[in-house]
Amino acid sequence: MSAASLPNLGKILSPTQWERFTRSFADAAGVRLALVCLPGGVVAGDLRELGLPEVPGEDPRQWPAFLRKIVKQALGGDDTILFRDPSGRLVFAGPVAGAPDLPQITLLGARDAGAEGEPRKLQAWGSLARLCLGALVRGHADRRRADRDRTRAVTLFDLLPDLLQAGSALEVWGLALSTLSVLFEVENAAVLVRESGTDRFRVQTASGPLEKTLLSWSLSLDAPPVADLEKHRRPVRVDDPHELSRLGLPEGVERVSLFPVGTGAHVDLVLAVVNRELDADESALLRGFGVQLGVVLENRRLQEDARRRHEQVAAVRSLSQRFLGSLDPEELFRVILDEARKLTGARKGSLMVPEAG
Repeated sequence: MSAASLPNLGKILSPTQWERFTRSFADAAGVRLALVCLPGGVVAGDLRELGLPEVPGEDPRQWPAFLRKIVKQALGGDDTILFRDPSGRLVFAGPVAGAPDLPQITLLGARDAGAEGEPRKLQAWGSLARLCLGALVRGHADRRRADRDRTRAVTLFDLLPDLLQAGSALEVWGLALSTLSVLFEVENAAVLVRESGTDRFRVQTASGPLEKTLLSWSLSLDAPPVADLEKHRRPVRVDDPHELSRLGLPEGVERVSLFPVGTGAHVDLVLAVVNRELDADESALLRGFGVQLGVVLENRRLQEDARRRHEQVAAVRSLSQRFLGSLDPEELFRVILDEARKLTGARKGSLMVPEAG
């Protein structure tokens, strides 16, 4: 992880929570706190307030060797450890357990200058601080995930009218890929459509850096990793290199999650999320989106069938009127041929009449 990818404090807990948390320990025990991680740097707090010698800056490469060493040592264990800086001052350090998608964070703490107390008491304060901070971090992460999932669910519901009004199936698939990109931060994704009368799906549209290679991919339901995709209508996740190879996935694909879409007896298309680790909540939302997308496609099919039947009825009525309006046999034959071509979509046609006798 680089310094540029280091999460700000807001991704761990709110600034107000951090301020109250540090103030309570400063008031109760004269303990100053700071959060750091390697190689990112300072997450929260000011290392200068800890009174460490050789005041370090934000960049860990400028920190004194003893500080980098103790941070690494703290992350390697589960306990609160005590150490003395070069001036002989006691400082505690320990990892903070938080959300699984956050980097490992180390909590540093030191007493104010002149504060008295045994090393065991300082270690106890450090353990208590880590315990309380871990609970705050997990609670904040849970609230963030809940807000994220609620926003995604509302957005997916609001997307339904756009899907219904899309002018073509290609537009529907494009909206689906855009949804994956924006809401779920998916870089590489594809829509696979079933080939008529087969158990094989081919990529019709894709997005992301792997778009060109994904467009050449096809998927068969006979492949063992996805054999039950249609039967159980559940997402399938594949990350084993051997199974990825059997699925015929192109180079550069390290994992894929497949979401079936369809409301009838068969899966009509498959949404493929590539090289993106999805948690349980995200998978559940995407599964629901797949159901929603299947309903949209089924409605479009029913509307198309209704439109076609309406055109057929109108054509028959028109044909009847034209028959009744003409007594010329050649004119009747031409009308029949024209209407037959319209109904079948044929470019050319011929009408054969048996000769008398």
